[in-house]
Amino acid sequence: MPVPALPPYALTRPHFPFPALAAQVGRARLGAGREVALACLMAARLVGGAVPAEQLSPPQRDARARAARGYFASRVLPAAVRAPIEQLVAASTDHAEEQLAGALRSLALAAARYLDAASRRELEQLAKAAQR
Repeated sequence: MPVPALPPYALTRPHFPFPALAAQVGRARLGAGREVALACLMAARLVGGAVPAEQLSPPQRDARARAARGYFASRVLPAAVRAPIEQLVAASTDHAEEQLAGALRSLALAAARYLDAASRRELEQLAKAAQR
């Protein structure tokens, strides 16, 4: 069934780029599973500001990375997940997209046991987009 056209005065439909990750956070039980899913969602949003289609300015990216560093420091995360997150934040501040994509893939691998297939797929698609 085709989607009807919007009237000219209507607002555009909002688009959230990580619905599977957000759903994973909502379904996860309290504890490590939810903390890791939230950290992956925050990391995805941090990387999302670096992809060419949505690229933020360097000062905006630096400010987001500083805020994300504080957020991640306040979370109780498994050690296997914390190291890739620290690499991801560092790559974000260095504005090195190739390293950023690699750090996101490392995070997805470390967090794989806490994420469903759709969430891992979103992270992989984002890593591909960040490499371009």
